[in-house]
Amino acid sequence: MNNLITDRNENYNGLIAILHTTSVTLPMMKNAISEYLPNARIINFLDDSILTDIKNDPKTLHYAYEKFLAFAKFAERQNADIIVNACSTVGEFSIYATGKLAPQLVRIDDAVTDAFCEKAMAIAVLATATTTIKPSSNLVLLKADPDARVETMWLEEAFNLN
Repeated sequence: MNNLITDRNENYNGLIAILHTTSVTLPMMKNAISEYLPNARIINFLDDSILTDIKNDPKTLHYAYEKFLAFAKFAERQNADIIVNACSTVGEFSIYATGKLAPQLVRIDDAVTDAFCEKAMAIAVLATATTTIKPSSNLVLLKADPDARVETMWLEEAFNLN
């Protein structure tokens, strides 16, 4: 399934909620969505403590899922049509939230993995934070051809670049 939006849609005027773990993704996501869906309304939910908590103690991942679910429930009450998880570290939140939300839940790295896993036999997962390595690699391994070669690299300084 390829859910990558490639055509501009000026008719869509629904509400898109974005769940963030860093303020860096706020303008980036708004600009990207506005380019293809210029009349979409956007609301943002941000908790910038999640990544630090998970990095310091990976056992807090479940707590991060609970926070994201609370944000998603607020978005649902505000009649969001789509909820975007803008963080690969908590990418597997979509599994946790299955059956718990009415709006469509979109994982930030889902469409791009659909696109390259469909044809690629050699895939590099470039992680900008150590916390993204496992969930991003899991997603690629789930979608890639079983014979594909998948390698993961951590770009240590990339997360700090703005």
